[in-house]
Amino acid sequence: MNTVTAEKRGAYKTLSLESKVRLIQKSESGTKRKCDIAKEFGIQPNTLSTILRNKEKILKAWTYNEVCASRKRLREPRFGELEECTLRWFKQARDNNIPVSGPVLLNKAEEFSKMLKIENFKGSIGWLNRFKERHGLSFKKVYGESASLSENDYEGWKIKLASLTSKYDPSNIFNIDETALFYRCTPDKAINLKGETCTDGRLSKERITVLLGASMDGSEKLPAIVIGKYSKPRCFSRVNSLPVEYFHSKNSWVTCDVFERLLINLDEHFSRQKREILLFVDNCTAHNRVPRLESIKVVFFPANVTSEFQPMEQGVIHDFKRHYRNQVLQHVTEQTGERKEIKPIKLIEAVRMIRLSWSQVQPQTIKNCFMKSGFYTELDENCLEDCFLNEDPEEWKHVASDVSYNEYVHIDDDVATCGKLDVKDIVSEVKTSQEQLLTDDESESDGEATAPPSSTEAHNSILVLQQYFENQEFTPSEAFDYINVLKVMINLHRKKDQV
Repeated sequence: MNTVTAEKRGAYKTLSLESKVRLIQKSESGTKRKCDIAKEFGIQPNTLSTILRNKEKILKAWTYNEVCASRKRLREPRFGELEECTLRWFKQARDNNIPVSGPVLLNKAEEFSKMLKIENFKGSIGWLNRFKERHGLSFKKVYGESASLSENDYEGWKIKLASLTSKYDPSNIFNIDETALFYRCTPDKAINLKGETCTDGRLSKERITVLLGASMDGSEKLPAIVIGKYSKPRCFSRVNSLPVEYFHSKNSWVTCDVFERLLINLDEHFSRQKREILLFVDNCTAHNRVPRLESIKVVFFPANVTSEFQPMEQGVIHDFKRHYRNQVLQHVTEQTGERKEIKPIKLIEAVRMIRLSWSQVQPQTIKNCFMKSGFYTELDENCLEDCFLNEDPEEWKHVASDVSYNEYVHIDDDVATCGKLDVKDIVSEVKTSQEQLLTDDESESDGEATAPPSSTEAHNSILVLQQYFENQEFTPSEAFDYINVLKVMINLHRKKDQV
């Protein structure tokens, strides 16, 4: 190419990742022609077309912070698995405030190369510099706002909290927290689990982690999130729509990957609603990797703050667990009353009960817990009293247990919901595909899936349900509205089946 031609066409320009994302957003907005967008960014139209063809790859790298914003190339590294392992180890060390030097990082990369059986890897200074440049490791974490305080500076936290929340409507202020749940635990087995913490990841088949989130005024509850051990539990095999959002991890814990995915899903949800959200989370290690978000501002509670300042721990989680345990009690008493052997609760049954239990937590309970945590400047005196009942349910009198009802409700309060990964765990997470997580142990522990009913069977069941409520006194009219909604949905499926 001669000099004249080059001058006419313009010098070749490479855009940074951040610029490419802005270009994609402008193109998708439809407010400008593509040729005008290319001119604005100082690139040729064919360069713009190339960027748009690689849109998915570019947006993924941007959202997940896979490379720094100023990086211009997205070339795949030669040793992809090794880089991913090293990066995960580095981020975990950083999240735990462990200093990492260049030589330490190189030694860890060499260790991963041996575990991955990579023979031609050389941990040179050149590789280290390219690795740091690819992932922007010299950059500090800036996407979540940490509010670290001195040990007793609770007044300082209250001032900080008031300043943050004053800029948002209570309906747009949320708290998310996780809790462990021994979902199969029946009263007679509770004594065997009393005092368990599972910090080493034990009992991962007997427990799940549940994430609950709600708005400050109690008007909106986020869908319950369940984290189990397996990607595709056998009892889910014929299920296409779950009543909760489901993720999986090796130890049934919340991980950085799960939390990232959760935040991205929420951000997309709130972006569609054009809402600006303030989200409070605690400082556990699984929360410390925050992706780039458009509509959510993440604020961490101070690392040394007690549960006194976390709304979900002020009674919301307790109320949820009380409702869940009551459903387990009903499951037990129904079978013992019919002199049947008590069947273990399947995970599919547990997620149904989780959905119902979460729906039974009242908005006023949630609002009261935010009040107790200092989110409201004016306190309602009634919020200091629990707005849920703590009496033992009637079913408790008919079961055998070596623990009290209150101990049963709280049996898993101290169980770990996240943990640190050693190098073997990191390699396993990177290498193991979702399909490989399904094992024979799983089928033994959770049973076969139940055959789904036909549309006709579902329709007939609705008619029985309608007749049942018609024969009851004081049935609210709304009950028949709900039944009619189900009828319409079933009829739609019947029509699809007939096509």
